[in-house]
Amino acid sequence: MRQISFLLILSLTTILNSCSSNSDRLIAAFTSEIGNSPTIKAYGNSKISYTWSAVSMVKRDILKDIANKELKMSPSSIQDLGPALDENQNPVIGKIQQSWIYETPQNKTELIYQSSTSTIDVILIVTQK
Repeated sequence: MRQISFLLILSLTTILNSCSSNSDRLIAAFTSEIGNSPTIKAYGNSKISYTWSAVSMVKRDILKDIANKELKMSPSSIQDLGPALDENQNPVIGKIQQSWIYETPQNKTELIYQSSTSTIDVILIVTQK
C-alpha cells in the first residue's frame, strides 16, 4: 500500500513538470519525517496540494526547518496565526492556521499548518507560475 501511495505521489508530481526538484525533495522529506504519504489534490495543470493530516505538534519546527533547507531559501512572506481556511476560503471550525510562502520565478510553494488542540494538518501547495 505504501509503495502504491508513493508511486501515486511521483506520478502526480510529474503533472507539474515545471515544479522545481526542490519541491519534489521537500515532499519526499516531509513524507519521510511524518511517516505516511499525503493526500494529493490537483487543481488544473498548474496547482497541486499535498496534505498530511493529524501530524504531531512535535513536528512543527522540524518540518519548517526541512522546508527552508530543501527549498534553499527563507520564506518570501509569512502569515501569522489566523482562522484556518479550506481551499474555497471557507473557515475550518476549530482550527487556526499559519503559513509561509516561498517564491521562485518558476513556482510558488505554500507551507500551511492548520492547528487543532493536539495535532496539525500540514498542507503544501505548489503552484506553477
